[in-house]
Amino acid sequence: MIIEMKFWEVLSLLIGFMGFVFAAGKILMAQVEKRLDIRFGALEEARKETETGHMRMEREFLEFKATLPLEYVRRDDFIRSQTVIEAKLDALYSRLDAIGKQK
Repeated sequence: MIIEMKFWEVLSLLIGFMGFVFAAGKILMAQVEKRLDIRFGALEEARKETETGHMRMEREFLEFKATLPLEYVRRDDFIRSQTVIEAKLDALYSRLDAIGKQK
């Protein structure tokens, strides 16, 4: 079986096939681009949520740092003040004991 075609027919078939491949490629690329846009949109939204969370955590940490000296006492300061109070109580006890021995 021999198929005879003229040059213009072969050329039009070739151009038609290339047009089909080009259109299919363009449709495929459009779908890929659409999916990438959806993924990048989701990533951008996640990044914004994370950034908002980080900013909130940073603000809470700064508030914590600001209120920390007002609400808590350092261990060294507590030990120092407790030592002074105990020394004063010991001195008071010694004086009361000395007064009690005198009478």
